[in-house]
Amino acid sequence: MPTVEQAEAELLALMAEKASSKARAAQAARHSRHSAPVERREANLPHDFEEVSVVMDRPDALNGGHGDEAANQTDDGIIVPRRVIFLFAGLLAVTAAATMLAGFGMGWATHSGAERGGAGARGTKGVIYGSVVWQKSRTQQAVDTGAIVVVAPPADPDTPDELVPIVGLVKYFESPTHERTKVVEELEHAGGGATIIGEAGSFALQLSPGEYRLLIVSRHSNRAGDAPIPSRELRSLAQVFTEPEALIGNHQYRWVSVQLRSEPLPLNIAFDP
Repeated sequence: MPTVEQAEAELLALMAEKASSKARAAQAARHSRHSAPVERREANLPHDFEEVSVVMDRPDALNGGHGDEAANQTDDGIIVPRRVIFLFAGLLAVTAAATMLAGFGMGWATHSGAERGGAGARGTKGVIYGSVVWQKSRTQQAVDTGAIVVVAPPADPDTPDELVPIVGLVKYFESPTHERTKVVEELEHAGGGATIIGEAGSFALQLSPGEYRLLIVSRHSNRAGDAPIPSRELRSLAQVFTEPEALIGNHQYRWVSVQLRSEPLPLNIAFDP
C-alpha cells in the first residue's frame, strides 16, 4: 500500500507533466501563427468605389491565435490514479475514527472521575466559617463552647440510602476531650465534616463547592419545656442520620442548607437562652 509521501510525489509528477504539456502546446500555437501566410482576396467593386483589398486571416488568427492551442489542450483537470484516491479516503476514515474514540475516552474518564471523587472532584476547595454563641442572659452572649457543627456529605448516587451513623457523633459530642472518632473521619472522607466549638467560639470547615446541609447542636441552650423536634424536620434529618434525636436530645439546634462556592461562606449561629 503506498504511503502518503508516495501519493504526494505522484500528484506532483502528474501536475508537472500537465504544466509541461500546456507550455509545449502554447509554444507550438505561437510558432504556427507567426509562420502562416495571410490569405488576401480582392473584390471588384463598381467604378464609383475605390478598389478595396480585404484581408482574410486564418480562423486561428481571428480567434487570437488560440485555435491550435485549443485543439491541443484537454479539459482543465488532473487525472489521479484510483489507488491514490483510495489511499486518501482510507487515511481520512482512520483519522475520523481515532478522533471519535479519543473523544469517547476523554468523556468517560472525566465522568468516572467525577463519580468516584464525589464532591472532592469539583475543583477548588471552599470554606464554611463562623461562630456559635448562646444568649446567656438578656444582655449577655457567651461562646457556646462544646457545641457541635456537623456537615452532611453530598448524596452519593451509588449509595443513596446510606445514612450517617449517629452513635460516633454522639461520642464525639459528649466526650470531655472531644476525641475524633472513626465516624468523623469517615464523614470527612465522604465529603462532609464535623467540628466542636472551642473557647474562641469560631469554626472553619474546608469543603468542595456544592450544596450542603448542616446540623448545629448547642451545648448550653435547651429547648423550652423539652419541646419535641417538629415532625417535618425530623423526617428531613432522618434522610441523613440514623437517629438524629439521639444527637439533638433536648438541646437547641439548627438544620440549615447552604450553597458553597469557591469564596468563603460565613455562618453565624446564635441560640436563645
